[in-house]
Amino acid sequence: MSDLAFAFGNKPFDVMQVKPATGFMPVPTGNYTSMVRISKVASAKSGRGRYLSLEIEIVEGNFQGRRVWENLNLNHTNPETVEIAQRKLSQICRAMGVLSLDESAQLYNVPFQLSIQYDYQNQVRYTFNRLDSCSQQYHEVAPWVLDQG
Repeated sequence: MSDLAFAFGNKPFDVMQVKPATGFMPVPTGNYTSMVRISKVASAKSGRGRYLSLEIEIVEGNFQGRRVWENLNLNHTNPETVEIAQRKLSQICRAMGVLSLDESAQLYNVPFQLSIQYDYQNQVRYTFNRLDSCSQQYHEVAPWVLDQG
């Protein structure tokens, strides 16, 4: 048994004073104005390569502020895995007008249209978002959106 008094100012935790957590549903399938906000390179858990992880924020519409993630296996023992990742990265870069990429930070805060698919994995019974495609942004984004990040 653990004493939790330290966490609640030496008082019992009053569950009626705290709104309970709700389920986190993926963003519905659709097209969204988005921007890459964070990126990192990490080693694959399998030990078979490294990947670029992109955190992408929806910046307009009903789902503004929601984020989706895309991991691109740019270094892997399977050449087909690398080819798929490079093709996806090429699509993302072209949508942003970035035609030569040295640093992932070049992708930050550049608006583009992101097409998201809603997937359901029957075997493990969970849902998630999948980046389906992306294209250039065809309308102006409010300046305050560009300053966030």
